[in-house]
Amino acid sequence: MADFDATWLAEPGPLPRWTASAGETRGARLGWELFPGGGPRTLTALLIYPRLETTGRLARRSVASEPLLEHALAAALAFADSTAVKTALESTRGP
Repeated sequence: MADFDATWLAEPGPLPRWTASAGETRGARLGWELFPGGGPRTLTALLIYPRLETTGRLARRSVASEPLLEHALAAALAFADSTAVKTALESTRGP
């Protein structure tokens, strides 16, 4: 069984960042970084430390048998977490 569910807390600061405070992945981090470019361009990067090593036997065994799967799991988890954060932020925003 793999538990990818977590409770996220927003961190104070100028850029959006969250830390998982509960669940199997407690201590995981998610955030955005902005890198100003030349002119009107800005590079936006999603940063994630998913703590896959704590998610359960299924994830650990899968990564052990196919190491490149770790990157795919991290990317999928980043997408799911960022989508959940977006949904949570939209539900707290007033009309």
